Amino acid sequence: MITIGIDARTYFFRSGLGRYCRNILHAILNESKESRFVVWLSNQKTAADFPAHSGSSTEIRISQAPFGDIVAERNLLCREINESPVDVFFSPYSPVPAGVRVPRVLTIHDLTAFKFPEMHLESTVQYLKEALPECLGGGITLVADSRQTASDLAEVFPMAAPRSSVIPLGVEDRFFSDMNAEEISVVLAGYGLKSGQYLLFLGSLESRKNLPRTVRAYAGSSLWGRIPLVLAGAPRWGSEKLLRQIEECHLHSHVRILNYVSEQDLPALYRGALFFVYASLYEGFGLPVLEAMASGTAVLVSNTSSLPEVAGESALYVNPWDTEEIRAGMERLFEDASLREQLAVSGKSRAGQFTWQRAGRELLRILIDAAGN
Repeated sequence: MITIGIDARTYFFRSGLGRYCRNILHAILNESKESRFVVWLSNQKTAADFPAHSGSSTEIRISQAPFGDIVAERNLLCREINESPVDVFFSPYSPVPAGVRVPRVLTIHDLTAFKFPEMHLESTVQYLKEALPECLGGGITLVADSRQTASDLAEVFPMAAPRSSVIPLGVEDRFFSDMNAEEISVVLAGYGLKSGQYLLFLGSLESRKNLPRTVRAYAGSSLWGRIPLVLAGAPRWGSEKLLRQIEECHLHSHVRILNYVSEQDLPALYRGALFFVYASLYEGFGLPVLEAMASGTAVLVSNTSSLPEVAGESALYVNPWDTEEIRAGMERLFEDASLREQLAVSGKSRAGQFTWQRAGRELLRILIDAAGN
């Protein structure tokens, strides 16, 4: 029996990082029949906060290293791991300190902090540019979310690329589950929405999501005044331009910001949208696109980065740098009900190919292999 250490300090995050950490962690626990686990949560939580998990031997610990603090990770987190009886250590995001003495496995979601630093908070860029190159020494095993991210890894860190594998993300079963019209309506009513009568974007309101250009495309389209554009996500660094645009152009009655949406409401929110809009400038994967497809909602997505890799032939693609092309894509999906239905059916089938069970099984194999080296 091997013991697997896991950095789960992002487990409770209300973001894609949190979604990935929760799903991949539970997928590993469900797949393992013989391994033991030591899971570190952030020092803002207690062991009682972690949901009970049967069928595995899991020990919960609290790390004293604040998330994103490179000095604390080099010292506190490194010591916590080295003083624990683990055979391999996995991090779903944070670069694992080079001083960790057991084999290390790290998931790389994207390298936009290196390719497009202007799209990120300066402190985030500084942290990753210092911590990641240091972490990559010493033969660490890497997991990329997509072939695009693996390609970026080969470009930015060519010496580390041979030690990488691609494991696509999954989509939770709840997005495929049937919901009747009444159930959807009840959830949407809490947000002042009606089924089939809004367009949806879901994700953090940050610069690389390209929302100012998306809003301009919407405002210049025939959809303006006929159906609202709903932006479901919390404002992050880089959202100032978007918020200022909405304020100065008096767009509040047509462009609605819901901020954070509770996890239990997401399936209904996706399912109730006429279609989903995700004209992001760059993605390492694009999980909201997969969730919208699983929910049976047609999607309009960028033709860049990993998004074609995820959506395949089950989406309408646009150039995210071209406002007029985004506008035309919105108008086409709005007017063409048969296209929406075709993409909805195709998208649901496509999304079914991405499961957390498969992701967990493939990652567990990598962890076991790394522990044996």
